[in-house]
Amino acid sequence: MTPETSIRVGYLAVSGLTCADCAEEVQEALLEAEGVRMAAVFPEEGLAAVAYAPKITRRANLLLLVKAAAITHGRDYQAGWMGSRRMLGGEE
Repeated sequence: MTPETSIRVGYLAVSGLTCADCAEEVQEALLEAEGVRMAAVFPEEGLAAVAYAPKITRRANLLLLVKAAAITHGRDYQAGWMGSRRMLGGEE
């Protein structure tokens, strides 16, 4: 895996997720970003996990996508960066 294709898993604290539809809205917004390979949102925990290519997608963009989903759907989602780690394994 080259630096251009290396994948990190980022963790976001997401507030305002009051239902399964909210989680789906945030997940869909994250998945639309170029460089995002996977996104899972857990409303009960207020957590989102995102596998992304940092050379393509910056973590600030991931936070903005959560805010954009809130605006689009008339919700009050807030997101904060919790950290990330390198994903093990090779190319998909």
